[in-house]
Amino acid sequence: LLAARTAGRHFFPACGARQSSQLVVAKNAKVRQVAGAIAARIGMDQHQRCHIDCKGREPLYAALKACCVANEFVPEAQKGKLLAVHLEEVSLDPENWVSRLHVQLKAAPENSNPGRFITIGPETNMGLLVGLISMEFQRTGAVALTTMGLHAVNKALKALALADTYLRKESKLNNGVLAAVVQAETFDHGGEHRVRTTFTCLTIDDPTSK
Repeated sequence: LLAARTAGRHFFPACGARQSSQLVVAKNAKVRQVAGAIAARIGMDQHQRCHIDCKGREPLYAALKACCVANEFVPEAQKGKLLAVHLEEVSLDPENWVSRLHVQLKAAPENSNPGRFITIGPETNMGLLVGLISMEFQRTGAVALTTMGLHAVNKALKALALADTYLRKESKLNNGVLAAVVQAETFDHGGEHRVRTTFTCLTIDDPTSK
């Protein structure tokens, strides 16, 4: 099911309709179709959330890009809110693991446009990155990451998941989990049109709790 359209625009349907909050994204998924499905499910869920199961880096990257696009579908009544994501690795059985992206519509953090970003590339050291995210979040609560491309985006998601594990172990998240508002930004570089993905960290209620 895709988000409904009105006057050529997508919107989040009203809550109340029955529909599974789960999505499964395949390797050949079309990003705008997934974005519409995310919008529809969040609009129908009383907690304004859904989750997306992905097996492999390409589906996870497509799901994350779809979350960026789905921000465009937020209705006027929900302006000021953006989609936040939290990554969980889930075992469906002993030999079958998926990356589960929990998605919630949240008020944009006050620091949604911080002056300093941690830039992540394919060669960024994961251990150092996790340590920096954890330290900065404890110190300022204003961690922001910027990435470009599949490998960097997936590294950012994995680093946030590892930082979440550490911060929860140290009881730094007040029974919540570390998540990030995701946005796509366009810019010109050497006359070329490019897109980067930014992550602005915040805490959300644990989506795995009942």
